[in-house]
Amino acid sequence: MTHVTGFKAMFRALWRPKFHDMNAILGLYLLVMVISLVLQGFHDGLNGMSLANAAVGSGSGFGLLVFVWLAWQMEKDHTSATYRQMPATNTSFYLAELTATAVGALYFLVVRSAIMLVSYLGFHGGNVHQLLAELFRGAHSDYSPLQLGGIATYIVVLFFLVGVLAWMLISTIHFVVTTISAFLPNVAQWLIKLVLAILLIVLIIRVMVWLFELQHTLFNGLTEQLVPIMAYSFVAVVLAAIVLGTLNVYLLKHWVEAKY
Repeated sequence: MTHVTGFKAMFRALWRPKFHDMNAILGLYLLVMVISLVLQGFHDGLNGMSLANAAVGSGSGFGLLVFVWLAWQMEKDHTSATYRQMPATNTSFYLAELTATAVGALYFLVVRSAIMLVSYLGFHGGNVHQLLAELFRGAHSDYSPLQLGGIATYIVVLFFLVGVLAWMLISTIHFVVTTISAFLPNVAQWLIKLVLAILLIVLIIRVMVWLFELQHTLFNGLTEQLVPIMAYSFVAVVLAAIVLGTLNVYLLKHWVEAKY
């Protein structure tokens, strides 16, 4: 009787390479910070060097790099013989892969945010309220530091969940293309892939615009609408994730597994 690999074992197997990748990207981020500081020293002198500017400026683009890298790694894992041959259910495999990807991104974001926070607080003399007010320009003056921090935390969590949702959507498109490839010639497959890629880019852009509009709304003092807006947005993202997750597991089981 074959022993079925559980979620924890699958997660550990999938997490290790992502952990090494995130450490490598964090190392690259620190290297870029050091180079930025050195360039500041040459240009503005020692007194003009700013660790906060180096931390924030150097971090530009690394979030996108992590997102794209993890998306590519996740789709590679979905068709990897190494993982597909492990005796695990499709649900356990998919959830373990998605969780490992999300934890990898979270690990990177926490470490990078800690570096940026320490740099910023040193620059602002430890004034957290001033820091939040400057990070979210236009913040309503009636918000207390606790309210401002709560809204900022909500936005960070929502952005992270939307990122996870985007990974799930990429998997859905990958699985759909794999499914229809069994019925269409190569030329038609490439055409469909192109159309789906364009639709994915447009959808991601629309979602990002919605997120930034939501951020602007939350930080402009609409206290009466604040709770409903936050609740509806969160519920919409969670429901979309449940639908996509269910669809992905179905496609993985009935079509992707059969092909690979």
